[in-house]
Amino acid sequence: TFRPAADSEERRKLRERIAGGVIAPEDFLVLSVGHNQIRKRIDRTLEAFALFKHGVAPNAKLLLHCLPQDQTGWDIPNLMRLMRIEDCVFFTNMNAKMLADLWVSEDELRDLYASADAHLLLTGGEGFGIPLIEAMACGLPGVATAYTTPKEFYADEDVKEITNQDGTKGREITINQKRGLLAKVAAIEMHATGGLWALADVQDAAAHLQRIYQNQDAAKR
Repeated sequence: TFRPAADSEERRKLRERIAGGVIAPEDFLVLSVGHNQIRKRIDRTLEAFALFKHGVAPNAKLLLHCLPQDQTGWDIPNLMRLMRIEDCVFFTNMNAKMLADLWVSEDELRDLYASADAHLLLTGGEGFGIPLIEAMACGLPGVATAYTTPKEFYADEDVKEITNQDGTKGREITINQKRGLLAKVAAIEMHATGGLWALADVQDAAAHLQRIYQNQDAAKR
């Protein structure tokens, strides 16, 4: 089910149907799919997009597939106003909590991904991270936090045994971001659930969006 748009014409039609004309064919559309809960750190996603929008890409728009307000998450409309992006952030009309309260078909989800140019989810941590896999299957370049499973989805770690100058043995780790771009972790915080969750570096994430924006063909490859 999850596959890229066939061509620019299909993407144009999907945007027209999904957003009713407010997202133009020439807009750079960033999509974020994820339940609006504190752990997902939607605030970080919005902040990185705002930096990218204001500093690099005036034609950028953000499409969110989540509830605008949720008792377990962020007051997204208020954050949008604070970051001056209320005119370029939109919500889908299928704002499920990603639980059992509203079913969204895989065909509908695929069309969301296929309408976009990039996927952004600066999550605090994932047990798996299904939206990242769905976005990859639809050919979307992605930016996510370099923490928990996004690291495994987007990058390979090459580990080499080395000998330090003092003669002790050590390991040299090289991270090769082959399938997506990872935003550095700025800090780790204790979450209310008792887990340790990451705060993504929003400047680094915005720089990754800029890289995709300025090298779109290479990013898709």
